[in-house]
Amino acid sequence: MTPASDSCVWWVSGPSAITSDPELASVIVRVGMASNALAAHAASAIAAAARGPQAERTRNVLCALVTSGAYLNEAIRLAQAEMKVLRPLAARTQISRERLASIGRLCSGRHPSEKFLKKARNKLGCHWDRDAVIPSVKAFGRNAEIVWHEADRHGNPVHRLACDVLAHALFPEADAPNATAARDAITETFCQVQEASELLIEFFTAAVHGFFRLHPIERRERSAHQPISRRHRQRGR
Repeated sequence: MTPASDSCVWWVSGPSAITSDPELASVIVRVGMASNALAAHAASAIAAAARGPQAERTRNVLCALVTSGAYLNEAIRLAQAEMKVLRPLAARTQISRERLASIGRLCSGRHPSEKFLKKARNKLGCHWDRDAVIPSVKAFGRNAEIVWHEADRHGNPVHRLACDVLAHALFPEADAPNATAARDAITETFCQVQEASELLIEFFTAAVHGFFRLHPIERRERSAHQPISRRHRQRGR
């Protein structure tokens, strides 16, 4: 394995970091997979907001948010299951006690994003549950006109009512008569999900670096214009 040509810092080891304790190495790989998923979906949500016709952008942002929430919910479950291993590893690094306490609240269901994440994962992101959808569908029955489906000049389809029902089901605050209060409530939920995701990525990364301190794993780096063949080596994080 070699690092990407534009990476400036990376960590390497021999096979003993795996063979000496395959179970622990597997936990580290699993949290790395979860962290990658959270970061990738955060990036896809940003990209989704920047391209395509308006209807497609709305669809893509909503679905990216739901998917991010679903992945975050599953990542929290992974952290819960492996907390006895991950917390001591993370504590070996410079992560603060306050951040570890925040992780404790997130994994015990006391983070303000909890309700949204459960709904995104269990009701609307992966299952499209009847009971979660019907109330919002009925709410749109009050509209004088309903847009069911629309497409751009290339014929790319967007199921518009489905998008609006998803938004309504995710954010019942949007149905409030006070538009400013509704917008503020939605923005707050976005911020809560982002905060929870960043917190979990930080915790997983700290646990990974704590694992590095248990094994002969080397930190290597190069300047932005230095070829791979000219590596500087430094032990530790």
